[in-house]
Amino acid sequence: MVRHAKERVVTMSEVHRAPGKVFKDVARHKQPVVVESNGLFIARIVPYDEPAGIEEGLQLLDELVAELGPRAAELGITEENVVKRMRAIRKKLQQKKYGQAPA
Repeated sequence: MVRHAKERVVTMSEVHRAPGKVFKDVARHKQPVVVESNGLFIARIVPYDEPAGIEEGLQLLDELVAELGPRAAELGITEENVVKRMRAIRKKLQQKKYGQAPA
């Protein structure tokens, strides 16, 4: 998860102690909150009526594709190869974690 500087970080303990306060703060201030547990960012709480997180993510993805697309083409990397490699990695990770691969 990529955390942006403007996002406030709260601990999982804080969410557990006062979930209503955390959710109301997100709604009132219209700002996402990142939940941290044991030093890891584990979740992001975003305002219901503010799809900015999704829009921002899509915009960043578009920028990344525009920047890396030409270089990938120069190297002969195709979308099909990337998808195939991602599936192989996912299968290997699932085998490692659960002892079996998805069907």
